[in-house]
Amino acid sequence: MENTIIISDTHFPYQHRDTFDFLEAVKYAYDIKINKHSGDVCDNHFSSFHEIEYGTLSSEDEFKESKKCVLRLAEIFEDLTTVLGNHCKMTHRKAKSVGIPEDHLSSYNNIYGVNWTWTDKDFFKVNQYQSCLLSHAQSSSTLNNARTHSHCTIQGHHHGTFGIEYFADTEICY
Repeated sequence: MENTIIISDTHFPYQHRDTFDFLEAVKYAYDIKINKHSGDVCDNHFSSFHEIEYGTLSSEDEFKESKKCVLRLAEIFEDLTTVLGNHCKMTHRKAKSVGIPEDHLSSYNNIYGVNWTWTDKDFFKVNQYQSCLLSHAQSSSTLNNARTHSHCTIQGHHHGTFGIEYFADTEICY
């Protein structure tokens, strides 16, 4: 498998100030060829089902700033496979809750002006024997995900958690 980057939970426009410099440096330092994002590209705080926090941007300003960030990320990673996170889906979920038909909503590519692949989950080959599931939030335990699905699993969503866990069954099938 070619060098791959997995980006997680950028929550534009509330990202870390060094996000783009860091991602660009990683891309060139490691000659990244495959680009993936595990969800929550944008925060969409304005469309949350929770009360809006004081001091956050207006819905219009948040969207404009988020779109700038998405376009900046697209300059670095033109073709990005993006898993839909709970924050990505927030606006569509809110529209559904008030009865707006799905065919009245725009695609994520149209909203942000990019040409990425947006999916609920991404299942990809690591090598000729192993595959990996990239998701946003299946369970709070990545190890349980690996056990349940019998393959490598990467997920975002759990902001304060990072780790690598291993699970292997006793049967080897080639």
